[in-house]
Amino acid sequence: MKKRILVICSLVLASMILVACSPTEGPSERQDAALATPTPPPPRPPATPTPDPTPEIPTLPPEAPEDGHGEYSLVGNWDWMGIPYFTFHADGTGVRGIGLSFNWTTEGDLLLICGTPDECHGNCPAPEEWFFEIFGEHLLLESAHAIELVFDLTAGTTTIEAAIPAVFDGSSTASHDLVGEWNWQGTLYYVFNADGTGIRGGYILNLTINRTTEDGVLIICDTPDECGNTCIAPERWNYSISGNEMVLDNTHIPGMSFTYTRR
Repeated sequence: MKKRILVICSLVLASMILVACSPTEGPSERQDAALATPTPPPPRPPATPTPDPTPEIPTLPPEAPEDGHGEYSLVGNWDWMGIPYFTFHADGTGVRGIGLSFNWTTEGDLLLICGTPDECHGNCPAPEEWFFEIFGEHLLLESAHAIELVFDLTAGTTTIEAAIPAVFDGSSTASHDLVGEWNWQGTLYYVFNADGTGIRGGYILNLTINRTTEDGVLIICDTPDECGNTCIAPERWNYSISGNEMVLDNTHIPGMSFTYTRR
């Protein structure tokens, strides 16, 4: 009996030893399991890029019916640097600057301008050629011949009036108080001779002019603007002389004033 109990106790003890010695999942094994590479999720479909907003492109006004004078959208007044510079009329005539008349037309995107002095003999041997674009209230003119000669004009409200032609036939008076040499900003600019002729731009530019006066207004004509003894587009200046100082105020453009001193 004692022997049987001893055998049973030995079997129980052996079982306990086997259980104690068998491997179990300790902290290191749990850590390794946590560091195991997980199964990657299925790939996502590529994101669709959001397109950039379409830039706003200025639109031109609708084209007018062909009337022989080009784009009606040119018709009107245009300023350059805040000063009235162009007036285009619907009949193909126009005025620019200080009253210089011209005729105009278009061929596609090309603007053709011919000053009326060039048409003295019924033709225009060398019209100006400008590529033009209109964007809203902006008129962009780019010379077809001179590199990088570009003007950005804006729609204006002032209509430029054409200069009144002047006749230099000796019947008008040429005020003698103007006779002499006049400096502008320290440099010779005008030479007025007693016979009504003169020079503008000093002896460097040496632009020949004719001049006369009417009712306190100085009328100046560059000789290329003459047709016979008539000046197509003369300049008109209100003038006043005090001592050795002369002030010229343009009759077409308010605020255009120059002061000269006698040499």
